[in-house]
Amino acid sequence: MGTIIKRCSVSKILHIKESNTGAFTVCFFTSNLKGQVQSFPENIQTYGATAYFKVSSQHLPAKLLEKMSFDLEGHWEKDKYGKTQNEQVFVAEKASESLPETHGEIVKFLVKNCKGVGKVMAEAVAASFGESTLDICAHKPRRLLGIPKMTETLLGNINYACVSALVRSDVQTLLKNADVGVEAINKLVEAYGDEATNILKSEPYRPVDLLGFLMLKAQLQPSSLITKKKKTRKENAC
Repeated sequence: MGTIIKRCSVSKILHIKESNTGAFTVCFFTSNLKGQVQSFPENIQTYGATAYFKVSSQHLPAKLLEKMSFDLEGHWEKDKYGKTQNEQVFVAEKASESLPETHGEIVKFLVKNCKGVGKVMAEAVAASFGESTLDICAHKPRRLLGIPKMTETLLGNINYACVSALVRSDVQTLLKNADVGVEAINKLVEAYGDEATNILKSEPYRPVDLLGFLMLKAQLQPSSLITKKKKTRKENAC
């Protein structure tokens, strides 16, 4: 197992590079986990409890970078594309989405993922529900109507974004032993919505048309995934 860096969020996309194995993104990330910066190389820029570091990965599509936070697994090496030879870059060999936990992470998630939601509204939502924000917005969205200037349209946008994030987390957990990346999981949830986990459990080869031989590559055994159908997150909503 390589070095693991948890709860990272993008601060700036630097460039997209082409290589023999495909395109990869180089960007600055912020570490959101307190104390994690102490394990970084000495020349990483630090500002208080945060650390900005360069990361490159084929597992992180540019279109998703600013919308999600990630747990990264990889290694540090000298950045051959950097301006100085001593600059370090974290090469992410694996990446998985991490749900926002802190107030700041939740605010950023709402602003980046919910159409029409600005920082003031996001701050109000996060302040009202704290660490339970995503769960409440997904399962008990009517509670948001008590927030000043909240509309049915904004509520719908917030509910959709939070349900989608939680479903992606469910799918990621279901496929944790398979070689399925962030982009593939996002495609599954975009295609099947709240039914994604039930489809994977009852019809594990159905996504083949969507993602090629993803399920075969992951070596998923249909019999091991078929379970009693559970209620979707929308069906659990009050």
